[in-house]
Amino acid sequence: MRLKWKAPAALLLMIPALLMLVLTANSQDVESVATGAKLSVAVVLAQRGDGVVSGTAFMAAERLLLTAEHVVAASRRVAVKFPDYPAADVQLVGSDSENDVAVLSIPESGVRPLPLGDISQVREGQRVVVIGFPRVDVLGAEAATVTEGIVSAIRPGLIQMQAPVNPGSSGGPVLSLKGEVIGIVRATLRGQQQGLNFATPINAGKSLLRASAAGPLRPPSPSPVSPAGLSIEITSLTSPVSPGSSARLEIQTAAGAVCNILVVYKSGPSQARGLEPKVADTRGQISWVWRVGTNTSSGTWPILVECAFGNQRAETQTEFTVR
Repeated sequence: MRLKWKAPAALLLMIPALLMLVLTANSQDVESVATGAKLSVAVVLAQRGDGVVSGTAFMAAERLLLTAEHVVAASRRVAVKFPDYPAADVQLVGSDSENDVAVLSIPESGVRPLPLGDISQVREGQRVVVIGFPRVDVLGAEAATVTEGIVSAIRPGLIQMQAPVNPGSSGGPVLSLKGEVIGIVRATLRGQQQGLNFATPINAGKSLLRASAAGPLRPPSPSPVSPAGLSIEITSLTSPVSPGSSARLEIQTAAGAVCNILVVYKSGPSQARGLEPKVADTRGQISWVWRVGTNTSSGTWPILVECAFGNQRAETQTEFTVR
């Protein structure tokens, strides 16, 4: 006769706690993550025709750093400074304007590269740590700041975060609580979308690192931002539309800019699918398509568009009619 073993009630109560221990075994607290990573994060000073622009970079491989492309694009000279080392000139050896990623080469350095994660392991709601240098060229700050937040959404080519990000932190690492870099700080949208921050998934940086290390070196791409600054042009809009049908808006802006759209009806901002933040393609174009609800009130309703590219921002407004 086979005897059936019955787990004690106390053991059953312990199972959820044991599972939680397994899931968090590789996690650290925010302070530990920051302490382990800060010495591998550098301030970037890029000289351009109109002065010096600052940003952030981090050691990602032997003698290779990752940063945001818009920080170093069109620069005559770029230097980096790690906390425990003097400033050193670096060379731009890889560039990807569409994903806003650049690779910098440093002649020699004893700085430890940060471990790189993978976007496939990132989940909405997970906690993240962001390290960056607030605008050294404006604020004179020479110490990195550490902020904590969560991943609020994962979009094509973008990680959306609810985390305070200071100007000048572009190019800085976004780390998981395992201490792995999962993203590169890209842009912050303000105005209608306070605190909407974005990072480029680290996979784009890993691909560029491999190409830069293998050679021949990928030539730097020109800055997609015109000297006049960031702008938005509405090139197409469906109007009027009927309730239950689809609307479409197309814009022209800078390649690589992160843009968000807000459609406001009588009942409030639309939550329709398709109205998510997007990145402008290599031609600087974005299109949004969304369905107008069958119960949408007739009238003329405002549409607000906001774009960010590094520290530059632009907003525009239009309207469309539902009838």
